[in-house]
Amino acid sequence: MMKKFLFAILCVFLSACGGTQQKNKKVSIQSLEAKQASGVVLIKNTYYYSIDFDSNLTVYFTGIDDEGNVQGVTFDENEVEPVTCYGTGFFVSKDGLIATNAHVACPTFPTNDVRAAIVDAFNNLSDKVKDAVNQQTERLGELRLLIDAGNSEYMNQYQELAQKRDNNQKLVNAINRINSAECDYSRHSDIGIAFNNTHVRNTNDFSDCITVASDEEHDLALIQLKTKETPKKAFVFDVIARKNSKRSKRGGLDGDKRKAAFLTGKTLYMIGFNLGPQLALTKEGLKAQITKGEISQNTDEDKIMYTIPSLHGSSGSPILDTQGKVVAINFAGLDKTQNFNFGIKVGHLVDLIQAIE
Repeated sequence: MMKKFLFAILCVFLSACGGTQQKNKKVSIQSLEAKQASGVVLIKNTYYYSIDFDSNLTVYFTGIDDEGNVQGVTFDENEVEPVTCYGTGFFVSKDGLIATNAHVACPTFPTNDVRAAIVDAFNNLSDKVKDAVNQQTERLGELRLLIDAGNSEYMNQYQELAQKRDNNQKLVNAINRINSAECDYSRHSDIGIAFNNTHVRNTNDFSDCITVASDEEHDLALIQLKTKETPKKAFVFDVIARKNSKRSKRGGLDGDKRKAAFLTGKTLYMIGFNLGPQLALTKEGLKAQITKGEISQNTDEDKIMYTIPSLHGSSGSPILDTQGKVVAINFAGLDKTQNFNFGIKVGHLVDLIQAIE
């Protein structure tokens, strides 16, 4: 009887030890490629902006440069040449929910900055248009004298020039009104994703998504497939514990683990699309890159710094620990180097997911 009891205790002990070993088992790059890379997607966002003034004037543009100048300005939406940017995202639910950076899914500018840039650009334009109006008015006076002297062949030229002058004067009047006008600023986005290990030949190979939520303070966003269904073969990253939830299979990270220490020198992995399709497109299809580094600084409660090399396009990539768990979301690098980059700690992503439920 005693032998059976001791044997049972030994079995329980060994089972517990085995469970701990399994729980702390380290992943390899090969296992990440084989399993988890399927849950990482290439994001393509094609977008432009508009600003509507209550003076019945709508202006379309594609961005603002570092010097505050408005780019791609036009008054005709059909003339807009949208900007296309690429980033990385990863599935966090079975219903097509994808985590990424806010600057990938919904790049934006402060409304006051946009308004100031537009008004400044228009004021400069107004001065040029006023000069054109003055020159056109002077030329119309010359043509009028020729017509009154019996030179009727100048009538068509006079009428065409008069129409241009009147249109320019209307533009000047509209520009003058926007200085005090209220405005409504909008972003127009077309977001799609392409899956790892698939062939991408044109825009039709990207699956349509919508933006669900964003946290601009922490540069995080959630987008979702319009089908609201994650492909069955795609890996879903566990970033949040779920009990009695509609997304009960997300699971994985409880409150205590969110506060876990990030130790300098600890190994990390990133799965992402550096330079977007430029590096990802291969003869075998779209391939995410898996890169390795170490924590170089536990910066603050929001972010960590690491030595994982990254380029544009890897924004939104999951940063994984040696057990393959998401610990951060890649979002920024230091200028003039690709070897020191920042990730937003996963707890902020947990908060964003909870906020939409």
